[in-house]
Amino acid sequence: KRDQDVPSFEVVGSDTTVETRRKSNNRFRGTPEHRMPDLENPEKQGQIMQPVFFVTGDEVPLGTLDADRRSQLASWITGTENPWFSRALVNRIWAELVGEGFYDPVDDLGPERACSAPQTLDYLAAAFRDQQHDLKWLFATILSTETYQQQSRRRRTFEEMPHQANCSQRLRADQLFSSLVTVLQMPDSVATVSRQRSSRYSPRSSFNSVFGFDPSTRRSDVSGAIPQALLMMNSPQIGQYVLARRDRMLGRLLNEVTDDRQALRELYVQVLSRQPTEKELDTCLKYRRNVGNRAEAFEDILWSLINTAEFLHRK
Repeated sequence: KRDQDVPSFEVVGSDTTVETRRKSNNRFRGTPEHRMPDLENPEKQGQIMQPVFFVTGDEVPLGTLDADRRSQLASWITGTENPWFSRALVNRIWAELVGEGFYDPVDDLGPERACSAPQTLDYLAAAFRDQQHDLKWLFATILSTETYQQQSRRRRTFEEMPHQANCSQRLRADQLFSSLVTVLQMPDSVATVSRQRSSRYSPRSSFNSVFGFDPSTRRSDVSGAIPQALLMMNSPQIGQYVLARRDRMLGRLLNEVTDDRQALRELYVQVLSRQPTEKELDTCLKYRRNVGNRAEAFEDILWSLINTAEFLHRK
């Protein structure tokens, strides 16, 4: 700007770190050939190594672009000559839907590992391969089986027969947060995350860090922890959306439904996707009368429902 015809300018500084990501295009990264160092003469450039797919022994010509190498690798992995791709994917999807895989843990499979239902896995893997690895077909097929449709029960002991029930298991971190978003009707990102801050500070990322677990871990080894309970109890994002305010799910429900018994039924359906039992209704109504304040009583009931094992688990 100019002040009395004297040229000047302002410098605005900020100590906020802005994360930048280097742009790259794999196709134009060149040909990253690997050379094996010469141990006897380290100053030499070394012998260039021929890229080989270790499973089939097929070679990739020298000079092949990076993107073409990845495409060739994907073709080899999903090819009909590799039976383990179909078996591994069927095993993972089956374990996710039924609660128990054909191999346990799900990533510990191979010719030397025991399969709990080899004929079933052979059939599904072959059919999945014939369907050109159609995931929609695989999901529809597993969901139509009697095993998936069986009553949900506790995880079996080592002596019991496998696949006799649909085993209940804890929701993954992303599934739990998505359930809270749906039930409480809150935005996916409650807290405002500035452009300068990383997305790892978002509420969803907080849930991932506390509730996350290695998907290859045995589901029987996945259990709750104190930090998880504390996050569910003390999270400010959850706390502000269990309130019975007019602009919140609970507030709208109580405003539309004046009968406490009917409001409880609709709240159970909203949170647990089922009607409450008569015993649960009586317990909640008794608590409602003891508290006196309708909004406070229903806030406590909603908070207790989202902290139940039934809400935190998939049946």
